[in-house]
Amino acid sequence: MTLTIRKVMTTDPVSVLSTTTARELVERFEREDVSAYPVVRTDGTLAGIVTKLDLLRALRSAVPGGEPDVDRLAALRAGDLMRPGVVTLEPDQSLEAAIDLMVETRLRSLPVVARPRGSAPVLIGMVSQGDVLRALIARSLSLEEHDGAAAPGRTQHHTVARSAGRYPTARRAPGALL
Repeated sequence: MTLTIRKVMTTDPVSVLSTTTARELVERFEREDVSAYPVVRTDGTLAGIVTKLDLLRALRSAVPGGEPDVDRLAALRAGDLMRPGVVTLEPDQSLEAAIDLMVETRLRSLPVVARPRGSAPVLIGMVSQGDVLRALIARSLSLEEHDGAAAPGRTQHHTVARSAGRYPTARRAPGALL
């Protein structure tokens, strides 16, 4: 059975408007555990994405070796900082498509969009590297439990610990993927 993005994505993701100030972005990045915010229009369509790196780029001085330009950052909004040409996924794409895109682009999370006919893409979710890894681990555990034994390269300890809700990683067999 192929896992789809719809099954692993975070629905109703946190997002920001293009009018969100840089200060608000910094505060939200501090408060919430995300690496990027989708920037949406008031109708929910995706306008771009803004990351912590985008904030750092805006702080960089125009003069090599100069001080960070905090005053410039204070005047900016998410719409000024965002990158518009966003790499996205659609909910019925495979998990492998997310893996390929994340590896090729080095992005930690990707917006998931619906594309109504003739309309701009509407943000419906986000999928992160953590979402992908959790789904793969869950699928692996499900297959192991179905088989009733530890997977090749795993000890019975791993199977027992997983059934207790722990996911040991320190004792993986060399070359074991999960």
